Amino acid sequence: MARVARIALDLALSASKSIKPAVGTAWTYAKMEMAPPMTVNFLHGPTFKKVENAVSSAADGFIGALDGGIKKIDAFEAKRALEREAARKAALEKQKADAEAKKKEEEELKRLEQEEIDKYKVYS
Repeated sequence: MARVARIALDLALSASKSIKPAVGTAWTYAKMEMAPPMTVNFLHGPTFKKVENAVSSAADGFIGALDGGIKKIDAFEAKRALEREAARKAALEKQKADAEAKKKEEEELKRLEQEEIDKYKVYS
């Protein structure tokens, strides 16, 4: 599921990054060429400049949020991979410890059996 979300965020991020300059260029053209003559001062004034800056910062925030989401997903995947590796190593260590314990137990049983055999050899 995270992989699908990562792909979707990646597509949205690349689309947003490529659309932003195109929209900016189109807006600049529209502001210069398509605006009615009486609104030119309004479109080039400080009020509309604030609106443009707000829209631009909102677009930058959106792109930043997408990038942050991708980084979160990547960090989660990396953490999960480390946890899987740690679990695998722990299982290997447990398996080795169990094998070693079993080997010691078998050696102890052999030693006890040998002591029993030796005890009966003495009385023979």
